[in-house]
Amino acid sequence: MKSLGDHIRKARLDRRLLQQDVATLLGVDETSVWQWERNRTDPQVHFIPAIYSFLGYAPWEPAEGFAAWLRQARRGSGLSRRNLAVRIGVDPTTVDRWERGRRRPTTESRRRLLEWMVATRP
Repeated sequence: MKSLGDHIRKARLDRRLLQQDVATLLGVDETSVWQWERNRTDPQVHFIPAIYSFLGYAPWEPAEGFAAWLRQARRGSGLSRRNLAVRIGVDPTTVDRWERGRRRPTTESRRRLLEWMVATRP
């Protein structure tokens, strides 16, 4: 399985659910589930936490490096780059640069990121 859609489809079939059943659980329409399972579109970031909950796991490889870790953590929390930026008090382009590996956070930004991570832990 390579994509999030592949994981959704497998979990749905393993549980003998219809796409409509999954759509209802996730709060989306059936067309969204159909498109995700066929890898035509990716779920919007705010649906990611519900999808991970449905799956029972986060289907990603361990992050290699800060940029990949930050992207996984942000998406797993259901936040856009803009929303994360607002929460930690930086510009959205700063978060984008961090995720692309073009910049590293300052000491103060690392502290804010750590506070955000601690606050969002289940």
